[in-house]
Amino acid sequence: MSNELEFDEVGDVLHRATTGKTGRDAFTALATAYRDHSHQHPSRDEAVDAARYVRSTLHGFVGLELAGGFEIPRSFEHGFDRLTDAARAAAVAVRSR
Repeated sequence: MSNELEFDEVGDVLHRATTGKTGRDAFTALATAYRDHSHQHPSRDEAVDAARYVRSTLHGFVGLELAGGFEIPRSFEHGFDRLTDAARAAAVAVRSR
Protein backbone atom coordinates (compact mmCIF):
# COMPACT_ATOMS: atom_id res chain seq x y z
CA MET A 1 0.00 0.00 0.00
CA SER A 2 1.38 3.44 -0.88
CA ASN A 3 2.06 6.03 1.81
CA GLU A 4 -0.67 8.26 0.40
CA LEU A 5 -3.21 5.44 0.62
CA GLU A 6 -2.10 4.53 4.15
CA PHE A 7 -2.49 8.17 5.22
CA ASP A 8 -5.97 8.26 3.69
CA GLU A 9 -6.84 4.93 5.33
CA VAL A 10 -6.03 6.26 8.80
CA GLY A 11 -8.10 9.37 8.08
CA ASP A 12 -11.03 7.23 6.99
CA VAL A 13 -10.78 5.06 10.10
CA LEU A 14 -10.76 8.11 12.37
CA HIS A 15 -13.59 9.76 10.45
CA ARG A 16 -15.81 6.69 10.70
CA ALA A 17 -15.06 6.36 14.41
CA THR A 18 -16.06 9.94 15.21
CA THR A 19 -19.02 10.45 12.87
CA GLY A 20 -22.10 11.38 14.88
CA LYS A 21 -20.17 11.87 18.10
CA THR A 22 -19.22 15.05 19.92
CA GLY A 23 -17.13 16.11 22.88
CA ARG A 24 -15.70 13.41 25.09
CA ASP A 25 -17.35 10.62 23.11
CA ALA A 26 -15.75 11.83 19.88
CA PHE A 27 -12.32 12.20 21.46
CA THR A 28 -12.49 8.76 23.07
CA ALA A 29 -13.65 7.20 19.79
CA LEU A 30 -10.81 8.90 17.91
CA ALA A 31 -8.17 7.80 20.41
CA THR A 32 -9.49 4.24 20.53
CA ALA A 33 -9.73 3.94 16.74
CA TYR A 34 -6.18 5.26 16.31
CA ARG A 35 -4.85 2.83 18.90
CA ASP A 36 -6.76 -0.15 17.48
CA HIS A 37 -5.62 0.65 13.94
CA SER A 38 -2.00 0.95 15.08
CA HIS A 39 -2.22 -2.43 16.83
CA GLN A 40 -3.69 -4.01 13.70
CA HIS A 41 -0.93 -2.51 11.52
CA PRO A 42 2.21 -2.35 13.71
CA SER A 43 4.52 -1.91 10.73
CA ARG A 44 3.03 1.51 10.15
CA ASP A 45 4.62 3.14 13.21
CA GLU A 46 5.97 5.87 10.97
CA ALA A 47 2.44 7.28 11.09
CA VAL A 48 3.35 8.58 14.54
CA ASP A 49 6.06 10.81 13.04
CA ALA A 50 3.61 12.11 10.45
CA ALA A 51 0.97 12.78 13.11
CA ARG A 52 3.48 14.68 15.26
CA TYR A 53 4.55 16.77 12.31
CA VAL A 54 0.98 17.67 11.38
CA ARG A 55 0.00 18.43 14.99
CA SER A 56 3.04 20.65 15.52
CA THR A 57 2.40 22.52 12.30
CA LEU A 58 -1.29 23.14 13.04
CA HIS A 59 -0.58 24.04 16.67
CA GLY A 60 2.00 26.61 15.61
CA PHE A 61 -0.27 28.25 13.04
CA VAL A 62 -3.30 28.42 15.32
CA GLY A 63 -1.22 29.61 18.26
CA LEU A 64 0.25 32.45 16.22
CA GLU A 65 -3.16 33.30 14.77
CA LEU A 66 -4.81 33.51 18.21
CA ALA A 67 -1.91 35.51 19.67
CA GLY A 68 -2.07 38.08 16.87
CA GLY A 69 1.29 36.95 15.56
CA PHE A 70 0.37 37.44 11.91
CA GLU A 71 0.68 41.17 11.36
CA ILE A 72 0.93 41.04 7.57
CA PRO A 73 -2.44 42.01 6.08
CA ARG A 74 -3.27 38.81 4.21
CA SER A 75 -6.11 36.35 4.57
CA PHE A 76 -5.60 33.75 7.28
CA GLU A 77 -7.68 31.36 5.20
CA HIS A 78 -5.31 31.56 2.25
CA GLY A 79 -2.33 30.84 4.47
CA PHE A 80 -4.14 28.05 6.31
CA ASP A 81 -5.16 26.40 3.02
CA ARG A 82 -1.56 26.44 1.81
CA LEU A 83 -0.31 25.20 5.17
CA THR A 84 -2.69 22.23 5.19
CA ASP A 85 -1.69 21.29 1.63
CA ALA A 86 2.01 21.49 2.53
CA ALA A 87 1.54 19.64 5.83
CA ARG A 88 -0.25 16.78 4.12
CA ALA A 89 2.47 16.50 1.45
CA ALA A 90 5.19 16.60 4.11
CA ALA A 91 3.44 14.02 6.29
CA VAL A 92 3.21 11.67 3.33
CA ALA A 93 6.91 12.28 2.62
CA VAL A 94 7.84 11.55 6.25
CA ARG A 95 5.99 8.25 6.02
CA SER A 96 7.83 7.29 2.83
CA ARG A 97 11.28 7.30 4.45
